[in-house]
Amino acid sequence: MKPSEIEELLQEFGSVSWKSFDSQQSEEGFFLLKVNPFPPLEELKLVVADICVEGVPVCVNKGKVYHSNSCNRHDHALDDVIEEALNRLKEETFLIAVHPNTYKPFLHSLLPYGGKPLAIPFNPVISYMNFPDHPHLNMGSNEALLPGIPLAIPDTICFTAEPNSGLGDTLKDRLLYTFDQITIWLLRHQIWVATREITGHGKWIGPHEGQLEAEDFLQRLNPQGSCRCGNKKPYNFCHLKEDLKAFQSKYGFLHPVVIENYLQYKPLWRQQVFKTFRKINPWVDNVLKPQIELYEMLNNLSVGI
Repeated sequence: MKPSEIEELLQEFGSVSWKSFDSQQSEEGFFLLKVNPFPPLEELKLVVADICVEGVPVCVNKGKVYHSNSCNRHDHALDDVIEEALNRLKEETFLIAVHPNTYKPFLHSLLPYGGKPLAIPFNPVISYMNFPDHPHLNMGSNEALLPGIPLAIPDTICFTAEPNSGLGDTLKDRLLYTFDQITIWLLRHQIWVATREITGHGKWIGPHEGQLEAEDFLQRLNPQGSCRCGNKKPYNFCHLKEDLKAFQSKYGFLHPVVIENYLQYKPLWRQQVFKTFRKINPWVDNVLKPQIELYEMLNNLSVGI
């Protein structure tokens, strides 16, 4: 990005800084957002009720969500679970790294993640590692590398289902829209976590994405970590077998993912060789370590913001 574009964004959004990947202050880097989305207490219920209704706008100003003055709704009622969740909510600050990606009109289908900006929540980390049942994350990738990032891309915030619709035509407009949508997403995430603590299954307010395909879970979740269904059982003792069967029916028994899973996970269904498996868990090398490296890099970049 050009220095003039970066400066405009810093002035307009407020709680954001730019960190380049090297000491030469190159044009490749991350925007680091420091966001506390919690609305003023007297507006909290109004804001959440509006987010629940698709198409009703809310306001975002410098990393905080507000009730819109243009709202003409008279009914801001919420269901009991969300009401209880709001009583549990507290202000929380999130650090988000936003990679501008590479916006090329008419070429977006050839670019990683459709060319949309990527939002990586790194402090605290929000990913399938600690929220395997999260309804609104984009699956990370060990293969889709971005300019300036030699490491794997971790799970990112799913702030829009249409990466090339409504973001704007200029990079500045796309990023400002992204920053605002990230702020709203974080408030939704806080409510989802609170409802998850109440009922065991989180409730996502507003538009809801469908669940991932079986192959995504197989290649991303820690077999020894929590299952995607949210019941706190290890994945390999819960839905892994079901996901493996679905994957096999779609791609055939000879697919490398099927063979790898049968060789390494099937004994666990009979509760055998668990100790041996812990030593050869490929998830650690293939998924966990690359993500940790990037999180460490981002935490080092964020010192002092």
